[in-house]
Amino acid sequence: MKILIPKSNRLLKIVLAISVVLILVNCSNFDEPSVKKSLSKPKAAGNIYFSISGTDSIFYLDADDRSFKSLPITLHQMWDFDISQDGNWLLVAQGSQMDRYNLLKLRHDYSRTLKFQPRGRISCNKDGRVIIYETEYHATRRLAVLYIETGDNFVLNSANNGAAYAPLIAFSGQEYAWTQYDGLYYGRLNQTQPVRIANQPVEPEDFSPSGLYLTADGKIFDLRAFSQYPGKQGGRLRFIDDYFLVQQKPTDSDSLQKINISGTERTFLFRTGQPIIDFRIADGQRFVVSVSAAADAETLFFFIYDFVDLQKEFSLSFPTGRQTKLKKLIWPVRPSSLTQHD
Repeated sequence: MKILIPKSNRLLKIVLAISVVLILVNCSNFDEPSVKKSLSKPKAAGNIYFSISGTDSIFYLDADDRSFKSLPITLHQMWDFDISQDGNWLLVAQGSQMDRYNLLKLRHDYSRTLKFQPRGRISCNKDGRVIIYETEYHATRRLAVLYIETGDNFVLNSANNGAAYAPLIAFSGQEYAWTQYDGLYYGRLNQTQPVRIANQPVEPEDFSPSGLYLTADGKIFDLRAFSQYPGKQGGRLRFIDDYFLVQQKPTDSDSLQKINISGTERTFLFRTGQPIIDFRIADGQRFVVSVSAAADAETLFFFIYDFVDLQKEFSLSFPTGRQTKLKKLIWPVRPSSLTQHD
């Protein structure tokens, strides 16, 4: 005798079978959170800009085709350069002026001859409109600000009108940090009274993306309370986001690790074999580049690493042909017409 299964029951069995298969497939894809791999592997991209001593050129490592190039612009007596965090604008202090270039179109945008001439390092804000730089004022090293689109240019207040140097501007363009001989300071462009957040003359290194935290001398400072953030950090620190950083410890080591903001969680990343001179995190918050030098200081070694999948991307050497030093290293996002302004 043939037993007939009602259609509704047969449909239920089919649905249950499919559900079991889906559950088994999903379970096989589970990873431990600490070693979770990306499903679609992105590649390191964009340009890693750098300058070296003894030349007025700006070089870059093209991460897409993995080759070194130099920007096709003529510079004279270059003090320093910076690139806006949106990746669109190159700012160059040279001679007695400040120039801005559109990196998307590689076109000269503004040139300002400054009342307070540049004499050292510069730092610009997220959209390349505000630049803080070192100058000489009454025979003293001070900081000045330039609003490059309007030409407004003036010397900034320092504590007790003392010598100031090593400016670092936050993404917002309103907050900045700097160093004086009696400590590390923090201020806002629209306020007259700076705040000392450390009693030692240490240089600011990196603002967190939100601007709430600042690293300097292996320490993290909470800028809401103007105090040191608790925890065990040390070495040289660069923010990935507001909660995780890449650390070089000690500052002459050949290795990097990822830590949380309190320093209680650590993940070893890589070792280069030579002391790391500097390192930067790509603005996409996935890759880090480190630069080391050969013993004769005539070659720079670039090492690019994916700290999400914990694997090396590639490495390249940049021969300089003479003894030289790395002066600056920047890995901005790609320039985009969506974030361009006139």
